[in-house]
Amino acid sequence: SKLFAGVGLKRVNENLLLYTPKPRLPFDRRYRFVSHINQRLLAREINSLVNKVDSEHMHIITFDHKSGTLFKQLTAKGKKVYYVVDEVSEFNWPFASKAVVLADEIETIKTADIVIATSVPLMNKCLQHNANTFLLPHGVDLRYFNNAKEVTDDLVGIRKPIVGFVGKIEEWVDIQLIKKTAELLPDYSFVLIGPHSVNVEPLRALKNVHLLGPKKRE
Repeated sequence: SKLFAGVGLKRVNENLLLYTPKPRLPFDRRYRFVSHINQRLLAREINSLVNKVDSEHMHIITFDHKSGTLFKQLTAKGKKVYYVVDEVSEFNWPFASKAVVLADEIETIKTADIVIATSVPLMNKCLQHNANTFLLPHGVDLRYFNNAKEVTDDLVGIRKPIVGFVGKIEEWVDIQLIKKTAELLPDYSFVLIGPHSVNVEPLRALKNVHLLGPKKRE
C-alpha cells in the first residue's frame, strides 16, 4: 500500500545503507503510552535490521527526544547516543504536550550511554540527568566561505556594512528581534539567505532588510 511505500533497507552506495521505518501511531508527543508503543515497534525493526546486516556492535545515534524506551529495547551492543541540537520543549508541535515532551526527553537523557549537546545551555541541562554529557558545537565548512571570492548578482548594490544570516527561517528565529535591530541600525544592511516557513512580512517592509531566499551552497 501507499502507506508503506519506500519502507525498508536500501543501499545508497558501498559504504552507506539507508533504512526507512514503518509509519508510527500519531499523538506520540501528547501521550506517553503512544510514544512507548512507537518506540517498542521501532526497536523491533532496528533489532531485526541489526541481525540482517550482521552488526551487533553498531552504535545508535538519535536526534529524537522520544528514545528512552527505544534504547532499553535495543539488542545492539554498541553505544546508545542522544544528540541534542534544540530545546525541544519550545517547539510548537500540533497537539503536543510540553510536559510529555519534557518527560520523554529526560528519560532519553538518563537512558543514553552518551549525550552530545550542541550548546552550553543544552549541555548543562543534560548534565543534570547524565554525567556522560559532552559539548560538540555546530561546525561550519569553511571551504565554501573561503572560496566565495565573487559577489553574486543579488548582493551587488546592497549597502555595506552587511549583517548576514544563512539558514532556515522558522519558528525559532526571532523575527521581531531582527526587525527591531534593523530599525535601530538603519545604516546597516541585513541580508537573510534561506527558506522561510513563518511570516516575514514585518521584515519586507524595511528598506535595509533583504530576504534573498534559498541559495545553492556552491
